[in-house]
Amino acid sequence: RKKGEIALGESEARFRALVDWSPESIVVHRDWIMIYVNPAAVRMFDASSAQELLGKTIFDRVHPDSKEAVKKRVAMVTEQRGSLPFARHKYLKLDGTTIDVEAIATSIDYDGAPAIYASARDITESTRAEEALRKIEARNRLLAGALEQSGDAIWTHDLTGIVLTWNAAASALFGFSAEEAVGRSVRKLQLARVSEAEYETIRAHFSSNVPEAYEASRHTRDGKPLEVFVSTAPLFDEHGRHVARIISMTDITERKKREAALRQATQRLQIALEGSNIWIWEADLCTNEIWLDA
Repeated sequence: RKKGEIALGESEARFRALVDWSPESIVVHRDWIMIYVNPAAVRMFDASSAQELLGKTIFDRVHPDSKEAVKKRVAMVTEQRGSLPFARHKYLKLDGTTIDVEAIATSIDYDGAPAIYASARDITESTRAEEALRKIEARNRLLAGALEQSGDAIWTHDLTGIVLTWNAAASALFGFSAEEAVGRSVRKLQLARVSEAEYETIRAHFSSNVPEAYEASRHTRDGKPLEVFVSTAPLFDEHGRHVARIISMTDITERKKREAALRQATQRLQIALEGSNIWIWEADLCTNEIWLDA
């Protein structure tokens, strides 16, 4: 019997040495009362010492949103005298701050009586990072959807001119599908039929970190000329580095044709008037002023 007691004592000493140095928070509780906490648990709950936790109910350290789930898990471990896999819960520090944890529980014998061994790791930061990533992905999906539905031809390219994205309107306007355009140089798409020297001037603007807007001439895949209004702006990564540009092009070919036709009609009328004896006059009915163009 004496040997058995010595062996038990040595076993418990090894257990304490192991869990005391564990980087994960470890709590042993019986009937919800904490009877052992390791230094990592003291830090996780932001206690000044183990004495602030021992003798208190672990249930007080469980966030209201997780109390029902934790109750069920503790009941299962108690009844089955087994173990449960990791699950995510919300705990509370002593000051009431909420933390996200991943916890595992198993039944053990501690000081000669049944108890529950619970190990938890603080995953608050990783949870926040996951949530931030989900928000970014949702925002990107929303933006991608908006760009895809836009009536303007919109695409992005990196600072060397390699196309990164290409919306449906760009495909409709220029004749290249997204599969054909993405990964290719805008130079090879031949949207601007210019010389190498002229293209180098265009390419110099790729690294510009200011928005630009201008009218330009472009061509479709089959060589059809287009007049477009171009809006372009820099794109920055999360570190503020300029990594790409977004380009939006509106087809103004028909508008430019109408403007040209109007200019020609105006010029023809002016020539006709100058060669005739017709006088043109304008009157302001409010002021009774009259202007005569002889």
